[in-house]
Amino acid sequence: MIFELNHSANYTKTANASNNYWRYLNTSDLLGNYSLKCWINDSDGNWNSTSGGSFAVVTTTTTTTTTTTTTTTTTTTEATTTTAATTTTLATTTTSTSTSTTTTTSESSTTTTTPVAPGIYDIDVLSVTDNSAVIVWKTLGVSDSMVQFGETTGYGRNASNSTETESHRVLISGLAGDREYHYVVVSTVLPNLTSTSSDQTFSTPFTYVSNTTLMVANESTTVAVPGENITMDIVTGANVSNATITVKTSSSSQVNDTMSVPALNKYIEIETSQDVRDAITSIILKVYYTDEELNASGLNESSLAIYWYNTTALQGVKLSTNMSWVYGTGVNTVQNYVWANVNHFSYYSVGGTAMSCTLKGDYAPCGEVSLGEVVAIINNWAANEATISEVVALINAWAASV
Repeated sequence: MIFELNHSANYTKTANASNNYWRYLNTSDLLGNYSLKCWINDSDGNWNSTSGGSFAVVTTTTTTTTTTTTTTTTTTTEATTTTAATTTTLATTTTSTSTSTTTTTSESSTTTTTPVAPGIYDIDVLSVTDNSAVIVWKTLGVSDSMVQFGETTGYGRNASNSTETESHRVLISGLAGDREYHYVVVSTVLPNLTSTSSDQTFSTPFTYVSNTTLMVANESTTVAVPGENITMDIVTGANVSNATITVKTSSSSQVNDTMSVPALNKYIEIETSQDVRDAITSIILKVYYTDEELNASGLNESSLAIYWYNTTALQGVKLSTNMSWVYGTGVNTVQNYVWANVNHFSYYSVGGTAMSCTLKGDYAPCGEVSLGEVVAIINNWAANEATISEVVALINAWAASV
């Protein structure tokens, strides 16, 4: 996170901070009007700015107090003169006046702050079910929480929490399965200073139930989820009749935690009947993706992998053959699918590592791409550490920025 402090006379200061907290910026060396801007690097590696407030530093009061003290001192001196006939006594009086002046000056400075609406960032959707979801986000400063949602950008429904916080969490319910929902998050601080996010979307899970009449022992049975580009080749150690497999897919997390890495927004929960669960010996799970989905995610294609939600660690864990129940993993960059060979069903998702420049749409760059990055990815491709599509993406991004 980077904080940018702008002065009305084109005076700018920046400061780095961590853990999403404000850090004090010393402005006492220059009076005037200031505005704050916060640049935040999100989980996808993008820099987003949000207003942090404005204030003015002015000298308001100067007080000078002068105290004058006058002191008068009178001294009397007697002189005696004696002659033969008389004695004369003379008295002399001397008066002196001294004046001292004490001057005290005090000066005070006052900083006036103009309240601003809280900045909103890190919006996410968790625990998506057929009929509910949890919306989470953060703000710069405490504020209340509200979500407006609906099947169109007209929204029409809302859920709220009046507790003021920096980490917001609102449950929305009454949803329908296999639907796309639009929503915005709204945070307000007194007196009625409100921030509203841009329009966001999520989908409730699509549920597919496969009622396979018979699974033959030691033979592969293929189950394909229509419209979702997911296939499973299942081998059982015994014959299973009336086998039932339920697959729920969503573009948002169906558990109460986010991915531990950037996600491809493919979340899959697979459940089976007990007789299938007891008979399974291996499952080859394949999750297909499109070039458009890959470009929109900004992920390095060669890093794509299937992750398993660990209910103990409460996070997604990349599948590895170091796990006793995982027989193989990989990504096919020619046919565009991620795969894993496992021996049981669970909650899975697809994730990876972000490229140096997040690419969106038709290879449009998120920012300037250097020639050095292009040379580096070409070298990685020559060493089989990057795909040709990644090379083309960065070359196009570099060409658009020069």
